[in-house]
Amino acid sequence: MTYIYALIGIAMMSGIMSMLETSLSISESNRFNEYPRDYYIDSSDAYSNDQEFLSIINKKDIKNQLIASNNLCNDIKQVIKDDGNIYLKKYNLGQETSSSHYRFSNSCVYVGEIEIDSSDKNNYSNNKNAWHRIIINKDSSNNLSYYSCIYKKSEVRTSCDFELNYR
Repeated sequence: MTYIYALIGIAMMSGIMSMLETSLSISESNRFNEYPRDYYIDSSDAYSNDQEFLSIINKKDIKNQLIASNNLCNDIKQVIKDDGNIYLKKYNLGQETSSSHYRFSNSCVYVGEIEIDSSDKNNYSNNKNAWHRIIINKDSSNNLSYYSCIYKKSEVRTSCDFELNYR
């Protein structure tokens, strides 16, 4: 009888130890499965520039002018030159989108340099280490659509993830 109780004790201890090992492996594996970093959250420059772009192109008189325009890209550049803040004036026409999706056809692409991941705020040198890409499009019902993304300069690409997904 003593041997049976000893075997039951060993079986219970090995069951408890295997549950403990399983729970530890599950809890440790979650540390390495992090979500990809969202550079938009790390950059107040991109957010404020998007807000500025949107406020300018949504002014009623400017919006009507852009909707009626035959050359949307140049007209937006002129509006930014006339109304935009100094940061928006640094945005230049970028490489056209490679996507053939209807949302991006005949769109205007603007690209500007922004700073992300700056841990040293006292370093006043040029820390512009990312691109802020803005795509503005006039659809068939004469509405302006606005899309933007951020990617690091170290990434070898010239388009946003959502453009690549809609080829």
